Amino acid sequence: MRTAVDSTWLRAAVLGVLVLAGLLLAFTVELPAVGTVRSWVDGAGPWAWAGIVLGVAVVLLAPVPRSAVSVLLGVVVGFQAGVAVALAGGLLGGLAAFGLSRSLGRPAVARLAGRQMAGVDRLM
Repeated sequence: MRTAVDSTWLRAAVLGVLVLAGLLLAFTVELPAVGTVRSWVDGAGPWAWAGIVLGVAVVLLAPVPRSAVSVLLGVVVGFQAGVAVALAGGLLGGLAAFGLSRSLGRPAVARLAGRQMAGVDRLM
């Protein structure tokens, strides 16, 4: 039989695995040059834009400054396209972060907040 403590440890372990996987990718994946990325985007069509938006969303889940990501997008794809991609990726990243925090962190917050949590739930 699983208890609430077991569930909390399982959620913490899942979060830890996600963080470690992100760190592993960040330190092992070699980044291409700007010219290379521009040629990929030009040659791949709409799939490249979808991939960039999803990539920005994943990057923004990590503790990376959004302004730095936005500037890099502007350098790689241009100002107007960079703004559009940054906004779309930021929205998807925010939704993903909300979903992860709601599913992985809610039991801990509910335990700490107690009755006040019910009031917040009614407002939302």
